[in-house]
Amino acid sequence: MTELEIMQRAKMYMDKLAQGIDPISDQEMPEDSVLNNVRLARCFFYVSGVLDQVIACGGNVKKTPKKDFLCYRGRTVPCGCVAGADSDHAVC
Repeated sequence: MTELEIMQRAKMYMDKLAQGIDPISDQEMPEDSVLNNVRLARCFFYVSGVLDQVIACGGNVKKTPKKDFLCYRGRTVPCGCVAGADSDHAVC
């Protein structure tokens, strides 16, 4: 199975979950099922939309380079930032 096919299957599962359908059995989920919660249904719809966008781009996801971080006074700040001399905050 290719990455694109896996994404398409994941989108199908998200769509079914968002509609209150068990993606494995294709049976309607009970009303009191945690997976049938309105908040979760909205999340499932959202994830389905994101997957739809990625699938439309052929499964390609633009990767952004990770920023390096350093530790200053027990806090993590992005490299390239200068920590203020008299404070615990980084100043970019």
